[in-house]
Amino acid sequence: MTEMRAHLGPVDDARVDLTEDRDLRYWTTRFGCTPTQLILALQRVGVAAVDVARHLATDCPRRSLP
Repeated sequence: MTEMRAHLGPVDDARVDLTEDRDLRYWTTRFGCTPTQLILALQRVGVAAVDVARHLATDCPRRSLP
């Protein structure tokens, strides 16, 4: 089962969790942002994916919500 996990997205796609490198890659790809932008967004609005998406959309206007 652990081997399959490496090919999947996060366990809970409603919460941004960066405990593993693959999670950071997943979320930066999903939101179309840099790791720094993602970390700053998490510090400002918390871990709820919808809040992070909203924040990044307003912080980086040329992006769209996923």
